[in-house]
Order: sequence, then C-alpha cells, then structure tokens
Amino acid sequence: MKHEVWFEDARSIWSKYRLVAEYGIAGMGGWQLGLPFPQAETLLKNRFQIQKIIEKQKTFTI
Repeated sequence: MKHEVWFEDARSIWSKYRLVAEYGIAGMGGWQLGLPFPQAETLLKNRFQIQKIIEKQKTFTI
C-alpha cells in the first residue's frame, strides 16, 4: 500500500499565490487545521495588496 502526503510550506503557498495573480483570480480563501504556518500571512502581505471591505452599519430609529 502506498500513501501520498502533502504538506504546506512557504514554497507551496507562494506557488499558489503566484497562480492567483497569474490567472487574475479576484479572490481566494484558505484555512488551517491544527498545524501553525506563520509564514503564510507574511507571504500573503508580500504578494498582494490586501483591501478590507467594511460594510457600513445600518442604524434604525424608532
């Protein structure tokens, strides 16, 4: 029986970020289960200009 295991590291995440830019993808998402990968945020900030979209809160008067 043969198993293939994939681990995320700086090289693999950088390659994914490169593909996002190369294909002009408007957004991306990711998650992390159990293993810390602190370089991911640094690589993301170095590769892309991050824009936070804040929705204006609606106020109601009674």
